[in-house]
Amino acid sequence: MNYYEVKVKTYENAKEFDRDAKRMSKGGWQVVQVTNQQPRPGIGRIALLGIFAGVFKPKPVLVVTYQRL
Repeated sequence: MNYYEVKVKTYENAKEFDRDAKRMSKGGWQVVQVTNQQPRPGIGRIALLGIFAGVFKPKPVLVVTYQRL
């Protein structure tokens, strides 16, 4: 029975992902899934921006799942 090692990482932008994906592939890791996640505004952001916190949302992040044998 084979077991896969799984690692989930988040990236602020595609350039950061590309750089790290190359490094991870050298270590035997393969990309299994890439999703785009919109973070919720934090309490500090809501307190600072008030009603505009819903309009000016945080930047989305890439969530990448890697696996290797």
